[in-house]
Amino acid sequence: MREIIIRYRGRRFPIGNPGSFYLKKESGGVWLHNSLHWLDEAFFYSETLPTEVNICSTRNENGASAYLGEGPNYWSAIFPMGKVTFLFEYNTMLLKDDMPGGMQRILIGTEGEIRQNYGSDDLILYRKDADKAEMLSLLEDGGDIDPAVKSFQLGIDDFAAEILDGIEREPKINDTLNLFELLLEGLK
Repeated sequence: MREIIIRYRGRRFPIGNPGSFYLKKESGGVWLHNSLHWLDEAFFYSETLPTEVNICSTRNENGASAYLGEGPNYWSAIFPMGKVTFLFEYNTMLLKDDMPGGMQRILIGTEGEIRQNYGSDDLILYRKDADKAEMLSLLEDGGDIDPAVKSFQLGIDDFAAEILDGIEREPKINDTLNLFELLLEGLK
């Protein structure tokens, strides 16, 4: 593993109370809350904690306060993590409806790259010595699922459930350990 790129872009979910402490600058706002989740994901891929953080942020003032909150609504951060660099980008600047949104993940290693594009349920695997990319579906088809694919599916299923019912879940240590084991198995 050499580089991890995780990007989120799209509208922020409307907040019933725009003055909520969750969105305030002094609490770290949405940046602190969300970046910790994806930093945790990067930690499990890289097996190393970051040594420093470099952050660039800005703010788009146009839009309803329920979407904007306080503070920046665009962040780009680089976390050096041993031999791995983690780039995290978070953009809730009220993007136009026709722009692709959601998560994008790219894992780059010495033998190739795994990419999940914005709003896609598929992974694209690029191997160093292959003539063309391979498509890996994240959707269950009843058969055996490749461990690398399963590792993505666990996190995506949890996130989808949170969005659907609006209930934030406590971290599940067994799921996290299972995810880590699947990632290691997938790297073999």
